[in-house]
Amino acid sequence: MTQAIETTESDKVAVVLSSALRTTVFEQYLSGHKTDEESLQDYKNRTTKFKDTGAILLENNDFNSVAIWLPPNYIMPSSIFDPSERQAEVKSKFATVAKKHGLDSTPHWELMFIGKDPKENKGSIRPLFDRFLKQAKIDGIPAILYAISEHAMSRYRHIGFEVLDIVIVGEGVVDKEGKEDKNGEGLKVWLMAYNYQK
Repeated sequence: MTQAIETTESDKVAVVLSSALRTTVFEQYLSGHKTDEESLQDYKNRTTKFKDTGAILLENNDFNSVAIWLPPNYIMPSSIFDPSERQAEVKSKFATVAKKHGLDSTPHWELMFIGKDPKENKGSIRPLFDRFLKQAKIDGIPAILYAISEHAMSRYRHIGFEVLDIVIVGEGVVDKEGKEDKNGEGLKVWLMAYNYQK
């Protein structure tokens, strides 16, 4: 198995993340009807800001898959995400559920983004986790993430994460498929943790 390596090539990371995530139901809910070019530019801006503020950018297998990890006590700059109503909803709900589980006051690693080039079907995403899960164990702190689909949640369980909670976003705005619906149940997002001590 290959080993993921740190990179400063934020634009290359952004290209993979945009390609991997822009068609997900969750991303469509957040970004609305942005073009592929607009989505890529958003990811380039975000990825550069993450790099410049101490987040760790990883690539595996020559940018076949990439991730952005936030180290313990990382302070998220407010300018990283659009100030849209939907982004504000997600930020608020994620903060509430993190606080419910004590994660607002507990140092932890956080997987902010992960993506695999959809044109390539080689390699595993596991190397993008190994270093941080090992460090979390050594430090006695959790590693967390938010899974935006059942498929992703299942993959992360296989790696060793457990579901702590479910967050519903877009309730009364979209259905579970992300289609506009005033009576929609919204989208499920799973807060998951590795090495979590209750």
